[in-house]
Amino acid sequence: MVTVVGNQPVEYSLQKLMEAFPVDERTFTIQCASSGTSVETWRSISVADLIIEAEIPDTATHLLVEGGDDYTAPVSIHDAMNAYLGLIPVSDVTGAPRLLGRNLTSEQAVQHVVRIDWLELAADEDPLTYASW
Repeated sequence: MVTVVGNQPVEYSLQKLMEAFPVDERTFTIQCASSGTSVETWRSISVADLIIEAEIPDTATHLLVEGGDDYTAPVSIHDAMNAYLGLIPVSDVTGAPRLLGRNLTSEQAVQHVVRIDWLELAADEDPLTYASW
């Protein structure tokens, strides 16, 4: 299950995500801290669609993406709007659902995503204080 917190919180199974949103097959180059660089193809949905569906406030500056192992990474709203949630890997990889995108660091490519929340940070506030990795 993936929970997206906003003014209209939503919770979806992987199957429901694939039924509720357009699914595209996309290829990503992933720089993983534990296993080096890999090129992976995923069936994925747009994180922007999730943001809209959950009615995440316009004042949000970051998303806080949590993996099933309590791994948490902040992602700027700008980068999140251009990111994808990988649902089914086409290549032989694990970690679904996984946050994927060209502008994400290896720490932000969260595996086994279970929750997406939002943050409204002041300009001088460091988003990494919310990270847990």
